Order: sequence, then C-alpha cells, then structure tokens
Amino acid sequence: MEVVNNDPYIEFIEGRHNVVDYLSIADAFCLSSIFEGMPISLIEALSVGCIPICTPVGGISQMIKHGKTGFLSRDVSVDSYCDVLKEALYHPDKR
Repeated sequence: MEVVNNDPYIEFIEGRHNVVDYLSIADAFCLSSIFEGMPISLIEALSVGCIPICTPVGGISQMIKHGKTGFLSRDVSVDSYCDVLKEALYHPDKR
C-alpha cells in the first residue's frame, strides 16, 4: 500500500480481483481516460451505485448523463477534469 502525499484518505493498492467490493464502499469512481471503448470498470461502478466521474470519450458519454447518472468533463484536459471533480464532490445531491 502506498499513501499519496501523506494523505490517509488516498492510497494506491495493487491489482485486485474483488474490485466491486471496493466500488461498493467508494464515494466516487474516477476514470480520466483519453481513449476508451465501453469500459467494464464503469459498468461495474454503475452496478453498485458508485458515482462515476469521467472524461467524455468512447462509450462513456453514451452511458453517463451529466449530473444524473454521473459526471462528465467538458473534454480530456486536466483543467476540465479538475472542474468536474469539484462539481461532483460538492454536488448537493449525492444520491
């Protein structure tokens, strides 16, 4: 386990076979890809009600309705993704 910048709430872990267990307790699922098809990781996150925060590439924009079923950045830039992360984390309706 590797902690990020001494932040006890963020850690990197090795590959896991029980990803859904982690998604079911996570506050959000972040997918900041510049290229995707139809990501199984997003399907898994949606299946357990984990809020997806993604870039609008590939099939992602067909799966997420911004502000309803998740959050989509305007584009794949870092600034745009940071903006949508803030929007999602401060959104009044987390359900």
